[in-house]
Parts: sequence; C-alpha cells; structure tokens
Amino acid sequence: MSTSSDVSHEIVNELNSAAAEACQRIDSILEVLLPSPDFMMALKAELDSAVSDPSSVPYPDLIEPERFWAIAVQPQLAAIHSQASTVYAWLDSQVVETMGKAERELRAMVEEGIGRRGPDPAADRAELEDRLRAYCAQLTEQIDGFRNILQQNPMFTRAKQAFAESLRGKAAADVDTLREPYLREAGGDDDHQAFAQTQWEETYEARV
Repeated sequence: MSTSSDVSHEIVNELNSAAAEACQRIDSILEVLLPSPDFMMALKAELDSAVSDPSSVPYPDLIEPERFWAIAVQPQLAAIHSQASTVYAWLDSQVVETMGKAERELRAMVEEGIGRRGPDPAADRAELEDRLRAYCAQLTEQIDGFRNILQQNPMFTRAKQAFAESLRGKAAADVDTLREPYLREAGGDDDHQAFAQTQWEETYEARV
C-alpha cells in the first residue's frame, strides 16, 4: 500500500468532470435566458419610443418600473434561479457520491497507518495525522473551486462587463453636463479659463 497522502486521480478527475459539466449546463441556461448587450440596447430603444409615443410599441406599460419588473425581469430571474438550482443540486449529488470514495481512501490510509506501527507510536501517530491533514486540505481545495463556477462563466462575465461599461457611459454623460457650469463658475479671463479647463481634464476620470 502506498504511503502517499495525495487525493487519488480518480477522485480529482470525478470532481473536475462534475465541475466542467456543471459549467456547461449553466452556459446553456444563460445562453437562452441571459439578455445580451444587443438585446438590452434594443429594449432601451423600445422604452424610449414608449416614452415618446406609447402607441408605437406593443407593451407601453413596461415603461412603468413596477410593471417592467413584474412582467419582464422577475420571471426571467425566477427561470434562471430555478434552472441553476437544478444544476447545483445535481452537482451536490455528484460531490456526495465522490466523497464516499474519499472516505474509503481515508479509512484505508488509517488502516495502513495502524498496520505500519513502529517502535515509536507517538511519531507514527503524528505522521498519520500529517498525511490525513494534507489529504483533507487537497480535498478542500478541490471543493472550494466549485464556488466560482457561476462567477467564472464567460457569459456571466461578459454581462457584468457590459453592465459596468453601461454604468460608466452613463456616469461620463452625467459628468459631461457639468463641464459648462464648472467653467462658468470658474469665471475669469482667458488664461483663468484655460487653467480651469486643464483642471477639468485632469480630474475628469476621478469625477466619472
């Protein structure tokens, strides 16, 4: 019997395969249900049209935030949550099954350690404890990787990036409207205005 404290390749492969399949299942859910940036831009255009002329769009009531949430957003979120929960329940069952194998490996490690007792029981016990601790640390590291399955999803990442870019664009537009009042308040002659313009440009990113 090997004295290695490493988690077996079989368990590592099973956990990695389960994580990979969970990612693929999440991908398929988000691909269908997660709004793309193009969709959101089209929706924005339709809502703008609804504000200008409610009769020009099929669902003018969506310009009301509560109605928009109830009709468009909440059902979509509920569908994503329900389907993603099914994936995580499946992943949980896979992990539980694999942990049964890990438990058997740990038991075999303990039995091996008992069978290899030497003249110094305290040293033997300390060595066995170190091996068990190392094994459990490796196993914990494998499981911890599951926490980032959704966060590492490419579609989810792209959606977050698009949202961040949208927020920055809105912030930049808001800051741009403050430029003229800033220069007007600065007053002064041309040199003073040039200095104020320089100060504005230097602090623009911080303002955004």
